[in-house]
Amino acid sequence: MTRINKILIHGFKSFAHKTEILFDKDFNAVIGPNGSGKSNISDAVCFVLGKLSSKSLRVEKAANLIYNGGKTKKPMQQAEVSIYFDNSKKIFPYQDDEIKITRIIKQNGQSTYKINNKRVTRNQVIDLLSIAKIDPEGYNIILQGDIAKFTEMKPEDRRKIIEEISGIAVYEDKKQKALSELAKVDEKLKEAEIILTERRTHLNELKRDRDQALRFKQIEEKLKSAKATLIHLRLEAKKKELEKINKRVEEEDQKLQKIQDKITSIKKEIEKNQEKINSINKEIEQKGEKEQINLHKQLEQLKITSTKKKEKIAYYKNQLLSIERRRESLKKEQKNYEEQIKKLTQEQDSLLNEKKKIISEHSDIKNKLQALKRKHGLDATSNIEEKLSAIDKELDKLIQQVQSLREKQQDLIRKKDAIQFQISTIDEKIEKVKKVEKENEEQIKELKHLKATLSDLTKELNSCIERDSFLARKLKQLNNQLQAKQTELAKLKAKAVELRETTISNIAIEKILKQKEKIRGVHGILTELGSVDERYALALEIAAGPRAKSIVVETDKVAADCIKFLKKNKYGVATFIPLNKIKGKQIPSGIKKEKGVIGPAIELIDFDPKYKKAFSYVFGDTLVVDNIDTARKIGIGKIKMVTLDGDLCETSGVMQGGSRKKGKGLFAASELKKKISTAEKETVSIEQEKNDIERARILNEEKISNLRKKISEHEAAIIKLERTLHLESEDLNASLELKEKLRKDENTLQNQITAIQEEITTLTKKIAALKSEKNQLREKLAEIRSPALIATISTFEEQERKLNEKLLKINNEINNIKSKIDDILIPESKKIQKILLQQEKEEKEIKEKIKELTSAIKRETEEIKEKEKSIKRFYSSYKSLFTERDKLSDQLQNLEEKIETERERAKQIEIKLNEIKLKRAEINASIAGIEKEFEEYKGVLLLSERSIDALKHKISSYEKELASIGTINMRALEIYEQVELEFNRLIEKKTKLLQEREEVLKIMQEIESKKKNKFMKTFATLNKQFKRIFSELATKGEASLVLENIENPFDAGVDIKVRITGSRFLDIRSLSGGEKTLTALAFIFAIQEYEPHSFYLFDEVDAALDKRNSELLAKLIKKYSKNAQYIVITHNDSIISEADNLFGVSMNEEGISKIVSLRL
Repeated sequence: MTRINKILIHGFKSFAHKTEILFDKDFNAVIGPNGSGKSNISDAVCFVLGKLSSKSLRVEKAANLIYNGGKTKKPMQQAEVSIYFDNSKKIFPYQDDEIKITRIIKQNGQSTYKINNKRVTRNQVIDLLSIAKIDPEGYNIILQGDIAKFTEMKPEDRRKIIEEISGIAVYEDKKQKALSELAKVDEKLKEAEIILTERRTHLNELKRDRDQALRFKQIEEKLKSAKATLIHLRLEAKKKELEKINKRVEEEDQKLQKIQDKITSIKKEIEKNQEKINSINKEIEQKGEKEQINLHKQLEQLKITSTKKKEKIAYYKNQLLSIERRRESLKKEQKNYEEQIKKLTQEQDSLLNEKKKIISEHSDIKNKLQALKRKHGLDATSNIEEKLSAIDKELDKLIQQVQSLREKQQDLIRKKDAIQFQISTIDEKIEKVKKVEKENEEQIKELKHLKATLSDLTKELNSCIERDSFLARKLKQLNNQLQAKQTELAKLKAKAVELRETTISNIAIEKILKQKEKIRGVHGILTELGSVDERYALALEIAAGPRAKSIVVETDKVAADCIKFLKKNKYGVATFIPLNKIKGKQIPSGIKKEKGVIGPAIELIDFDPKYKKAFSYVFGDTLVVDNIDTARKIGIGKIKMVTLDGDLCETSGVMQGGSRKKGKGLFAASELKKKISTAEKETVSIEQEKNDIERARILNEEKISNLRKKISEHEAAIIKLERTLHLESEDLNASLELKEKLRKDENTLQNQITAIQEEITTLTKKIAALKSEKNQLREKLAEIRSPALIATISTFEEQERKLNEKLLKINNEINNIKSKIDDILIPESKKIQKILLQQEKEEKEIKEKIKELTSAIKRETEEIKEKEKSIKRFYSSYKSLFTERDKLSDQLQNLEEKIETERERAKQIEIKLNEIKLKRAEINASIAGIEKEFEEYKGVLLLSERSIDALKHKISSYEKELASIGTINMRALEIYEQVELEFNRLIEKKTKLLQEREEVLKIMQEIESKKKNKFMKTFATLNKQFKRIFSELATKGEASLVLENIENPFDAGVDIKVRITGSRFLDIRSLSGGEKTLTALAFIFAIQEYEPHSFYLFDEVDAALDKRNSELLAKLIKKYSKNAQYIVITHNDSIISEADNLFGVSMNEEGISKIVSLRL
C-alpha cells in the first residue's frame, strides 16, 4: 500500500510561505493552539485529493483558499499544494518511486491539476488515486464535525455506508441499468401495443379486400382455363381436319399418279400403233397413193377435233348442271334470309309498338309525379337530394383518399421502424469491425475486396439476365413474324399455282413450258416475263389480246422444234415469238399529248431489255388513255388505243368495249412473283436475324452460368472469411456515414409521416363537416316530406325506373334486330342475288358455246362423211391394207380418246387437289392463328370438359360473376402479405419484448439476492468488529449494529444500540457527547478495519473524550499505525504521548502558519 511521504504547501490559507511537512509511515500527530492553522493541513490534503465544495474546505468561495496577505502583507496570486505519495511498491502505474500530485488555484477560482509536474484533468487525478483506493470523500479522512455527522446520521444513511463499503454499488448499478432496460422495454411494449392495435384494424380491412381479390383471381383463372380449353378444343378440331385434308391430298396424289401411269402406258401403245400405221402408209405411198394418205390424215384430224368438241359439250353440260344445283341451293338460302328478315321485321314492329306504349306510360307517370310534387311543394326536395347525392360522392372520394393516405403512412412507419432497428445495431457492428480490423487488417482488406468484386459480378449478372429476357422476347417476336411470313408465303405460292393453272388453260402451252429443260431457248409466256402496275393491268391485257399467251423463244429454230413437238404428240397449237426474227412496232409520229393520255403501253411495263423486241411487237403501237372520250379526242383510227377500263380502239376504226368482269389478270403472275420473292427475302432475313439472336442468347447464357459460378465462389470465400473473423455478412457495411444517412432518412420519413397525418386530419375535418351537412339536409328533407307522401313518390319513382329499364332493353333489342337485318341478312341476300345474276350470264354464255360447238360438229360430220366416201373408193383398191390401217386408226383413236378421258380425269383431280390444298392452306393459317391465340394461355390448366357449348356457358357464367364483383383492389394481395408479415413481426417483437422483460425481472431478482447476501455478510463482519472495537474503546458496556428490517434490509436503516449500564440498550442519540464520540469512532474503526486504507487523517476526533477514553483511543491508533499511516490533529496529551512524530503548528501576527517537527 502507499502512504504520504510529504506535503508541500505554498500560499494555501495561512501557509503563505512554502512549507514542507515530512510525514513518517506510522503515527503522526499535529498539535498547536486553536487558530494556529492545524486544520488547514487536513484541508490542504482534501484540496489536492480533488474536493470541489468550498464549504467542505471551510471557506465561502474558492478564492478564499489563497493567502489574503493579512494586515500588512500582499495577497498571493495563487495557492499551490502538492502531496508526494510513496510508489516503491508500484501501486500507481508509474516507474517513479514517488508520485507527486499537485493542485493550483488562482484568484478567479480556476484550478489546475498536475501529476509529476505534468498538467492533467481532475478526472485523471481521481482515476489515478482510485487505483490506490484513495477518495476525498472516503472514511479514512475524518474532519472536524464529521464525528457529529456520524452520531446524528439517519439509519438509512448508515445503511448506505454499509452498502458502499460492502461493494454492492456494482449490484446497484446493475439494478439501475436493469430498471432502465425495464423502462425501455415497457415503453417499447406500449408502442408495440399501439401499433398492433392500429395494424390489426388495417389488416382486417385488407383481409376483406384480399379475400375479394382472391375470389376475383380464382374466377379469372377458371375463366382462363375455360377459354384455354375452348381454344385447345378448336385447335384439336382443326388439326384433325388438317389430318383428314392431308389424307385426302395423299389419296388424290395417288389417283393422279395412277392416271399419269395409265396415260404413259397408252402413249406407248399409241406409238406402237403409229409405227404400224406409218409402215402401212409407206407401203401405200410406194404404191402411189400419197393423196389418199393425206385424205386419211385429214379424216383422222377431223374425227379427233369432232371428238374434242363433243367432250367440251359434255363438260359444258356438266357445268350447266352444277350451276343449276348451285342456283337451287342459293334460292333456298335466299328464301331463308327473306323469311328471317320478315320474322325479324315483325318482331321489330311489335317492339316499336310496345315502345310507344311504354313511352306513353312513362310520360303519364312523369306528369303525375311532377303534379304531385307541385301540389305538395316538393320541388325544393329535388335540390336537397341533388346536394345529398353530391355530398355522398364527395364523401366517397375523401374516404378513399384517407384510406390511401393511411396505407402510405403505414408503409412509411414500417420503413422508419426498419431504419431505427438498423441504427440500433450499427454502433455495435462498427465497434466489432474496428476491433477485428486491428487484429486482422490483411484479412479485412481481402474481405472488403471480395465484397466489392461480388457487387460488380452481381451487377453484371443482373445486366446479363435483363439481356436474356430481352433476347427471349425478341426471339418470340421473330418466331411469330417468321410463322406469319411462312403462312403468307404458302398462301402466295398456292395463289401462284392456282393463277398459273388458270392462265395456262392451253395444253400446248403447258406441255411446251414443261419441256423448257429439254428444248433449250424457251423463255416463257410473254405476260410472265414482265410486270405492270395494278392500275394498268386490265388495259394492257386487252391491248395484248391473244398474244398475251404467246411463248417467247430465242430463235425461229426453237419455235420450229416446239411446233414439231406439238404435232408429234398432238397436243394442240401455240403461238411463238422468236426474238431473232420478230420486229417491233412503234406509235406513229404526230400524235399530240392530250389531257387524259397515260402514255405508250410499252413504257408502262417493266421487263428485261433482251425481251424488248417481243414486248415492242405486242405493245409498241398501243397508246393507253384514261377513258373512251380521251380516245375520241385523239382520233379513232389514227392509232391503236386502250382505256384503263379495257375499252379497245383499233387503227381500223373498230371499237370494242363495255362492262368487263374484273378477275385475275394475266399480269398478276408477275406481281405474285415479286411478292413471293419479297416474302422469301423477308423470310430469309428473319431466319438470319433469329439465328443471330439464338447464337447471342447461347453466348449470354454461358456468360450467366460463368458469372453465377464466380458469384458462388466469392460468396463461399466471403462466408469462410466472415466465420474466421466472427463477423456477420452486414458488419462490414456498417459505418458512421451510413448511420448519419439513416438518421437523415429517419427524419425525412418522420416529416413525411407528420405531413400525411396533417393531411389526414384536414380530410377528416372535411369528412366530419360533410357528414354534419348531410345530416342537416336529411333532417330538412324529413321535415318537408310525410311518410305517406314519400311512399307514393317512391312508388312512382320505382315505376319510372322500371319503365326506363324496360325502354332501354327494348331499344337494345330493336337496335340488335336492325343491325342483324341491315348488316347481315340484307347484304347476304343481295350477295346471293348478285351471284344468281352472274350465274344466269354464265349459263347464257355456256349455252351459246354449246350451240356453236354443235354447229361445228354438224359441219365436221358432213365433211367426215365426204372424206369417208373418198376413202371408200380408194379402199376398194387396197382393201386389206386399208382395213388393217383403219383397224389401227380406230384403235389409235380409241387410245387417244382414252388419253383425253384420262387427261380430263387428271385435270378434274388436279382442280379438286388444288381446292383441297387451298383448304389446307386456310386450315394451316387458321391453326397458326389459334396457336397464336393459345400462346396467351400457355401454362394454364386445361379442363376435362370436352363440350364446347358447356365451355361457352361456363365462360359466360364466369364473365358475369367477374362483372358482379365490381371494383377490385388487386394490390391488397401484395399489401396484405406485407402488412401481415409486418404484423407477425410486431407480434414476434412484442413476444421478444415480453421475454426480455421477464429476463430483466429475473436478473433484478438475482441482483437483489446477491446484493442482500453481500450486504448481510458485510453487516455481520462489520457488526462483529464494531462490538469488539467498542469494547476496546469503552471502559464499560457494549454496543451493536441493528437492522431495522431484517427481512428487507434495503427498505429500512441501521441503528446503533448501546448499553452503558444496566440491561437497557439505548439509541446513539440518547448518549452523552463522549459516548457518542466513542460509538462513532468504534463504527469508523470498524469500517477502516473492514476496508483498510493506506493512510488515515483525523482532525480533532477526540475533542469530546475524557482522559481515560483518550488513552484507549491513543493505544488503538498506535496499534493500527503498525499497518497504516495515521495523521492525527489533536490537543489531547494521551494521543500526543503515543505518537511517533509530532508536528507543531504556530501562527504569527501576519496570520502566517509555521511548522516545527519532532521525532519521538
